[in-house]
Amino acid sequence: MISDTNKLQVLKDIIHDYPDAPHFFAIQEAGANPTLHQKLASIAYKQLWCAPSQAKNERCTLGILVPADIKCHLCYIKCSTIRNIACCDLEAPSIRIGCIHAIAERHAATEEVKAVQQALRRFNRPFILAGDMNSAPIASASSGIKLLHSGQATHQSENELDYFFASSSIHADDPFVYPVAPSDHNPVILKVRIV
Repeated sequence: MISDTNKLQVLKDIIHDYPDAPHFFAIQEAGANPTLHQKLASIAYKQLWCAPSQAKNERCTLGILVPADIKCHLCYIKCSTIRNIACCDLEAPSIRIGCIHAIAERHAATEEVKAVQQALRRFNRPFILAGDMNSAPIASASSGIKLLHSGQATHQSENELDYFFASSSIHADDPFVYPVAPSDHNPVILKVRIV
């Protein structure tokens, strides 16, 4: 975990290093500090917050950062996971961006990821779901869902725990890890082309 100031610097660095597209950030353990909203204004972003049930502490929130000028709203997908899936529904282009943080116990996390894949099958619009899955990448049994992962360690344990699911209509490059210190998880970047 890193401080809000360091989180903000990481966001600024990513935006600086990849300036050619709007950026959307799915953040796990986003914290509960309302002053982060004010700090985000300095980089023209707004945060949509989720305060999931059964969180162990106030930092166990999910945040989705979107450019301040994007029209969108926050919604939730309920499935048999310990925390609901927080989603940002964009008006144009019509796409849903989701964020999850699976339970930390490895076997239970694997079962949660499978439950999430079942929930994603009900989507009738393009989607991208990012998260700390707390389990190794699991390919979906559904042909309509793509697993997008870097093949690199994303956690200090040297495991790959952070990756994406997307609808088959999403065109994306392979994700890659963006090393950050000091943090137990590194950001994973996915470049998406909306056609």
